[in-house]
Amino acid sequence: AKDGVEVEPRVISGVRAWNRSLCADGIAFTSEALIQTIKVLTCESISSIESSILMTRLLPSLASSICLIPSCIPNLSAKYAMEFMPLVTRCAKLIDRKFSDDDDCRLGLDMKEGLWVLRAKSSSSETDSQSCANLKEYEVQLSRKSLEMHDSVYTIFKGEGKSKSSRSPHETLSFTAATCGTHIQIIEEWKSTDLQHSSNSPIVIDGRLNLDGTKLEGFYFCKEDGSTGQISGNLEIPGKVSPPNCSKQLVKTEALLCQAVGHLALMLSSKTVLADVDEDDEHPEDSLAIIKSQDSFQQILQASRILSCGRIDRRGEIS
Repeated sequence: AKDGVEVEPRVISGVRAWNRSLCADGIAFTSEALIQTIKVLTCESISSIESSILMTRLLPSLASSICLIPSCIPNLSAKYAMEFMPLVTRCAKLIDRKFSDDDDCRLGLDMKEGLWVLRAKSSSSETDSQSCANLKEYEVQLSRKSLEMHDSVYTIFKGEGKSKSSRSPHETLSFTAATCGTHIQIIEEWKSTDLQHSSNSPIVIDGRLNLDGTKLEGFYFCKEDGSTGQISGNLEIPGKVSPPNCSKQLVKTEALLCQAVGHLALMLSSKTVLADVDEDDEHPEDSLAIIKSQDSFQQILQASRILSCGRIDRRGEIS
Protein backbone atom coordinates (compact mmCIF):
# COMPACT_ATOMS: atom_id res chain seq x y z
CA ALA A 1 0.00 0.00 0.00
CA LYS A 2 1.17 3.53 -0.77
CA ASP A 3 -0.45 6.68 0.68
CA GLY A 4 -3.30 4.56 2.00
CA VAL A 5 -4.15 3.11 -1.43
CA GLU A 6 -4.37 -0.67 -1.65
CA VAL A 7 -2.73 -2.32 -4.64
CA GLU A 8 -4.94 -4.84 -6.41
CA PRO A 9 -3.85 -8.48 -6.17
CA ARG A 10 -4.06 -8.70 -9.96
CA VAL A 11 -1.40 -5.97 -10.28
CA ILE A 12 0.86 -7.69 -7.76
CA SER A 13 0.52 -10.99 -9.61
CA GLY A 14 1.35 -9.27 -12.88
CA VAL A 15 4.48 -7.70 -11.43
CA ARG A 16 5.62 -11.03 -10.00
CA ALA A 17 4.99 -12.77 -13.33
CA TRP A 18 6.98 -10.07 -15.13
CA ASN A 19 9.87 -10.44 -12.67
CA ARG A 20 9.86 -14.22 -13.12
CA SER A 21 9.91 -13.77 -16.90
CA LEU A 22 12.87 -11.39 -16.75
CA CYS A 23 14.65 -13.78 -14.39
CA ALA A 24 14.08 -16.71 -16.77
CA ASP A 25 15.37 -14.71 -19.76
CA GLY A 26 18.46 -13.59 -17.85
CA ILE A 27 19.22 -17.10 -16.67
CA ALA A 28 18.77 -18.52 -20.19
CA PHE A 29 21.07 -15.94 -21.81
CA THR A 30 23.80 -16.15 -19.16
CA SER A 31 23.68 -19.94 -18.99
CA GLU A 32 24.01 -20.24 -22.76
CA ALA A 33 26.97 -17.84 -22.79
CA LEU A 34 28.69 -19.76 -19.99
CA ILE A 35 28.04 -23.10 -21.74
CA GLN A 36 29.58 -21.78 -24.96
CA THR A 37 32.54 -20.49 -22.94
CA ILE A 38 33.04 -23.95 -21.43
CA LYS A 39 33.07 -25.46 -24.94
CA VAL A 40 35.70 -22.96 -26.09
CA LEU A 41 37.86 -23.56 -23.01
CA THR A 42 37.59 -27.32 -23.44
CA CYS A 43 38.50 -27.51 -27.13
CA GLU A 44 40.56 -24.47 -28.09
CA SER A 45 44.24 -23.76 -27.53
CA ILE A 46 45.28 -20.85 -25.33
CA SER A 47 46.29 -18.77 -28.38
CA SER A 48 42.77 -19.13 -29.82
CA ILE A 49 41.21 -18.39 -26.44
CA GLU A 50 43.21 -15.17 -26.05
CA SER A 51 41.81 -13.86 -29.35
CA SER A 52 38.20 -14.85 -28.66
CA ILE A 53 35.76 -11.98 -28.09
CA LEU A 54 33.71 -14.34 -25.93
CA MET A 55 36.65 -14.68 -23.53
CA THR A 56 38.08 -11.17 -23.62
CA ARG A 57 34.88 -9.08 -23.69
CA LEU A 58 31.74 -11.01 -22.83
CA LEU A 59 32.93 -13.29 -20.02
CA PRO A 60 34.47 -10.52 -17.84
CA SER A 61 31.26 -8.49 -18.19
CA LEU A 62 29.11 -11.48 -17.21
CA ALA A 63 31.30 -12.26 -14.20
CA SER A 64 31.12 -8.62 -13.04
CA SER A 65 27.34 -8.57 -13.47
CA ILE A 66 26.93 -11.79 -11.47
CA CYS A 67 28.88 -10.19 -8.62
CA LEU A 68 26.22 -7.45 -8.48
CA ILE A 69 23.15 -9.71 -8.25
CA PRO A 70 21.28 -8.89 -5.01
CA SER A 71 21.10 -11.73 -2.50
CA CYS A 72 17.85 -10.61 -0.84
CA ILE A 73 15.25 -11.11 -3.59
CA PRO A 74 12.85 -13.89 -2.56
CA ASN A 75 12.79 -16.87 -4.96
CA LEU A 76 14.79 -15.08 -7.68
CA SER A 77 18.13 -14.91 -5.82
CA ALA A 78 18.01 -18.65 -5.16
CA LYS A 79 17.30 -19.40 -8.82
CA TYR A 80 20.20 -17.25 -10.00
CA ALA A 81 22.64 -18.80 -7.53
CA MET A 82 21.66 -22.43 -8.16
CA GLU A 83 21.78 -22.02 -11.96
CA PHE A 84 25.04 -20.07 -12.23
CA MET A 85 27.16 -21.64 -9.48
CA PRO A 86 28.18 -24.84 -11.35
CA LEU A 87 28.79 -23.05 -14.67
CA VAL A 88 30.87 -20.21 -13.24
CA THR A 89 32.93 -22.64 -11.17
CA ARG A 90 33.56 -24.79 -14.24
CA CYS A 91 34.73 -21.77 -16.28
CA ALA A 92 37.17 -20.68 -13.57
CA LYS A 93 38.66 -24.18 -13.27
CA LEU A 94 39.09 -24.55 -17.03
CA ILE A 95 40.90 -21.22 -17.32
CA ASP A 96 43.17 -22.20 -14.44
CA ARG A 97 44.13 -25.43 -16.22
CA LYS A 98 45.31 -23.48 -19.27
CA PHE A 99 48.30 -22.16 -17.32
CA SER A 100 51.31 -24.30 -16.51
CA ASP A 101 53.24 -24.20 -13.24
CA ASP A 102 55.92 -22.03 -14.87
CA ASP A 103 53.52 -19.33 -16.04
CA ASP A 104 53.43 -16.00 -14.26
CA CYS A 105 49.83 -15.93 -13.06
CA ARG A 106 50.01 -12.71 -11.08
CA LEU A 107 47.32 -10.21 -11.99
CA GLY A 108 49.92 -7.74 -13.24
CA LEU A 109 48.20 -4.76 -11.66
CA ASP A 110 50.42 -1.70 -11.97
CA MET A 111 49.95 1.97 -11.43
CA LYS A 112 49.73 3.67 -14.81
CA GLU A 113 52.38 6.20 -15.77
CA GLY A 114 51.41 9.77 -16.56
CA LEU A 115 50.02 12.89 -14.90
CA TRP A 116 48.08 12.11 -11.72
CA VAL A 117 45.83 14.48 -9.77
CA LEU A 118 45.40 13.66 -6.07
CA ARG A 119 42.93 15.16 -3.62
CA ALA A 120 43.00 14.87 0.16
CA LYS A 121 40.53 15.57 2.93
CA SER A 122 41.84 16.07 6.45
CA SER A 123 40.12 14.25 9.30
CA SER A 124 40.74 17.26 11.58
CA SER A 125 39.45 20.80 11.15
CA GLU A 126 42.83 22.36 11.87
CA THR A 127 45.65 22.59 9.34
CA ASP A 128 48.75 23.44 11.36
CA SER A 129 51.25 22.45 8.68
CA GLN A 130 51.57 24.36 5.42
CA SER A 131 52.81 21.25 3.56
CA CYS A 132 49.89 19.19 4.81
CA ALA A 133 47.53 21.97 3.79
CA ASN A 134 48.93 21.65 0.28
CA LEU A 135 47.60 18.09 0.19
CA LYS A 136 44.13 19.37 -0.64
CA GLU A 137 44.81 19.04 -4.36
CA TYR A 138 48.06 18.48 -6.22
CA GLU A 139 49.41 16.89 -9.38
CA VAL A 140 52.31 14.51 -9.93
CA GLN A 141 54.05 13.33 -13.09
CA LEU A 142 54.85 9.64 -12.48
CA SER A 143 57.18 7.25 -14.29
CA ARG A 144 58.12 3.65 -13.59
CA LYS A 145 61.62 2.86 -12.31
CA SER A 146 63.40 -0.45 -12.85
CA LEU A 147 64.77 -2.43 -9.91
CA GLU A 148 68.04 -4.32 -9.66
CA MET A 149 66.16 -7.27 -8.15
CA HIS A 150 64.23 -8.71 -11.07
CA ASP A 151 62.29 -11.17 -8.87
CA SER A 152 60.86 -8.43 -6.63
CA VAL A 153 57.08 -8.41 -6.24
CA TYR A 154 57.08 -4.61 -5.92
CA THR A 155 56.91 -2.04 -8.71
CA ILE A 156 58.46 1.36 -8.02
CA PHE A 157 57.23 4.70 -9.36
CA LYS A 158 58.85 8.09 -8.88
CA GLY A 159 57.87 11.59 -9.84
CA GLU A 160 57.84 15.30 -9.14
CA GLY A 161 54.81 17.44 -8.50
CA LYS A 162 53.34 20.65 -7.17
CA SER A 163 50.29 21.73 -5.26
CA LYS A 164 47.36 23.14 -7.21
CA SER A 165 46.08 24.93 -4.09
CA SER A 166 49.41 26.01 -2.58
CA ARG A 167 49.66 29.29 -0.74
CA SER A 168 53.37 29.47 -1.54
CA PRO A 169 54.92 29.20 -5.01
CA HIS A 170 58.20 27.94 -3.57
CA GLU A 171 57.20 24.36 -2.72
CA THR A 172 57.85 21.21 -4.73
CA LEU A 173 56.91 17.59 -4.16
CA SER A 174 59.07 14.48 -4.37
CA PHE A 175 56.92 11.37 -4.85
CA THR A 176 57.92 7.69 -4.44
CA ALA A 177 55.38 4.87 -4.69
CA ALA A 178 55.65 1.08 -4.33
CA THR A 179 52.87 -1.19 -5.59
CA CYS A 180 52.21 -4.88 -5.02
CA GLY A 181 48.99 -6.00 -6.67
CA THR A 182 46.37 -3.43 -5.71
CA HIS A 183 48.23 -2.37 -2.56
CA ILE A 184 50.14 0.91 -2.85
CA GLN A 185 52.40 2.70 -0.37
CA ILE A 186 53.63 6.23 -1.02
CA ILE A 187 56.20 8.52 0.59
CA GLU A 188 55.91 12.21 -0.23
CA GLU A 189 58.31 14.97 0.69
CA TRP A 190 57.32 18.60 0.36
CA LYS A 191 60.39 20.81 -0.02
CA SER A 192 60.61 24.56 0.08
CA THR A 193 63.02 26.32 -2.27
CA ASP A 194 62.79 29.48 -0.18
CA LEU A 195 65.98 29.58 1.93
CA GLN A 196 64.27 31.67 4.59
CA HIS A 197 61.53 29.05 5.07
CA SER A 198 63.33 25.80 4.28
CA SER A 199 61.29 22.73 5.23
CA ASN A 200 61.15 19.02 4.52
CA SER A 201 57.92 17.34 5.56
CA PRO A 202 57.48 13.59 4.86
CA ILE A 203 53.97 12.28 4.36
CA VAL A 204 53.09 8.57 4.29
CA ILE A 205 50.15 7.24 2.25
CA ASP A 206 48.68 3.73 2.36
CA GLY A 207 45.99 2.85 -0.18
CA ARG A 208 44.55 0.63 -2.88
CA LEU A 209 44.49 0.81 -6.67
CA ASN A 210 41.57 -0.15 -8.89
CA LEU A 211 41.91 -3.08 -11.30
CA ASP A 212 43.23 -1.05 -14.23
CA GLY A 213 45.66 1.07 -12.20
CA THR A 214 44.12 4.45 -13.00
CA LYS A 215 42.58 5.33 -9.61
CA LEU A 216 43.62 5.06 -5.98
CA GLU A 217 42.04 5.57 -2.57
CA GLY A 218 43.67 5.50 0.84
CA PHE A 219 44.75 7.37 3.96
CA TYR A 220 47.64 9.73 4.64
CA PHE A 221 49.68 10.58 7.74
CA CYS A 222 51.68 13.80 8.04
CA LYS A 223 54.67 13.30 10.33
CA GLU A 224 55.19 17.01 10.92
CA ASP A 225 51.96 17.68 12.80
CA GLY A 226 50.48 14.17 13.13
CA SER A 227 47.44 14.99 11.00
CA THR A 228 45.62 12.24 9.10
CA GLY A 229 42.93 12.05 6.45
CA GLN A 230 41.59 10.41 3.32
CA ILE A 231 43.18 10.69 -0.09
CA SER A 232 42.05 9.80 -3.61
CA GLY A 233 43.60 10.19 -7.02
CA ASN A 234 43.07 9.48 -10.69
CA LEU A 235 45.13 9.45 -13.86
CA GLU A 236 44.45 12.64 -15.82
CA ILE A 237 46.88 12.31 -18.75
CA PRO A 238 48.22 8.81 -19.54
CA GLY A 239 51.90 8.36 -20.29
CA LYS A 240 53.33 5.69 -22.54
CA VAL A 241 50.93 2.80 -23.09
CA SER A 242 52.33 -0.74 -23.04
CA PRO A 243 50.82 -3.34 -25.41
CA PRO A 244 48.06 -5.47 -23.85
CA ASN A 245 49.04 -8.80 -22.32
CA CYS A 246 46.39 -11.40 -23.21
CA SER A 247 47.57 -13.88 -20.57
CA LYS A 248 47.17 -11.24 -17.88
CA GLN A 249 43.68 -10.55 -19.19
CA LEU A 250 42.76 -14.22 -18.76
CA VAL A 251 44.11 -14.17 -15.20
CA LYS A 252 41.98 -11.10 -14.44
CA THR A 253 38.96 -12.86 -15.94
CA GLU A 254 39.60 -15.87 -13.72
CA ALA A 255 39.84 -13.56 -10.70
CA LEU A 256 36.45 -12.05 -11.58
CA LEU A 257 34.96 -15.53 -11.96
CA CYS A 258 36.28 -16.52 -8.54
CA GLN A 259 34.71 -13.40 -7.04
CA ALA A 260 31.44 -14.36 -8.73
CA VAL A 261 31.66 -17.88 -7.24
CA GLY A 262 32.19 -16.39 -3.78
CA HIS A 263 29.21 -14.07 -4.23
CA LEU A 264 26.96 -16.92 -5.37
CA ALA A 265 28.07 -19.03 -2.41
CA LEU A 266 27.11 -16.20 -0.06
CA MET A 267 23.76 -15.93 -1.81
CA LEU A 268 23.09 -19.63 -1.26
CA SER A 269 23.79 -19.26 2.46
CA SER A 270 21.72 -16.09 2.94
CA LYS A 271 18.59 -16.09 5.08
CA THR A 272 16.42 -15.25 2.09
CA VAL A 273 17.53 -18.29 0.09
CA LEU A 274 17.31 -20.62 3.09
CA ALA A 275 13.77 -19.36 3.70
CA ASP A 276 12.94 -20.13 0.06
CA VAL A 277 14.10 -23.71 0.56
CA ASP A 278 12.20 -24.13 3.84
CA GLU A 279 8.88 -22.60 2.77
CA ASP A 280 6.39 -23.71 0.13
CA ASP A 281 6.09 -21.51 -2.93
CA GLU A 282 2.88 -19.57 -3.55
CA HIS A 283 2.70 -20.66 -7.18
CA PRO A 284 1.59 -24.25 -7.85
CA GLU A 285 3.18 -24.27 -11.31
CA ASP A 286 6.63 -24.02 -9.68
CA SER A 287 6.07 -26.79 -7.12
CA LEU A 288 7.77 -29.49 -9.21
CA ALA A 289 10.86 -27.37 -9.75
CA ILE A 290 11.04 -26.61 -6.03
CA ILE A 291 10.80 -30.31 -5.14
CA LYS A 292 13.67 -31.06 -7.53
CA SER A 293 15.70 -28.21 -6.03
CA GLN A 294 15.08 -29.49 -2.51
CA ASP A 295 16.12 -33.02 -3.52
CA SER A 296 19.28 -31.66 -5.16
CA PHE A 297 20.00 -29.58 -2.07
CA GLN A 298 19.65 -32.59 0.21
CA GLN A 299 21.98 -34.64 -2.01
CA ILE A 300 24.63 -31.94 -1.76
CA LEU A 301 24.30 -31.89 2.01
CA GLN A 302 24.56 -35.67 2.32
CA ALA A 303 27.62 -35.81 0.04
CA SER A 304 29.55 -33.31 2.17
CA ARG A 305 31.48 -34.56 5.18
CA ILE A 306 31.08 -31.17 6.81
CA LEU A 307 27.35 -30.72 6.18
CA SER A 308 26.20 -34.34 6.37
CA CYS A 309 25.13 -33.93 10.02
CA GLY A 310 22.52 -31.40 8.96
CA ARG A 311 22.14 -27.67 8.62
CA ILE A 312 20.64 -24.91 10.76
CA ASP A 313 17.45 -23.51 9.24
CA ARG A 314 16.05 -20.01 9.73
CA ARG A 315 14.45 -21.07 13.04
CA GLY A 316 17.80 -22.22 14.42
CA GLU A 317 16.89 -25.91 14.21
CA ILE A 318 19.13 -28.61 12.69
CA SER A 319 17.52 -30.40 9.75
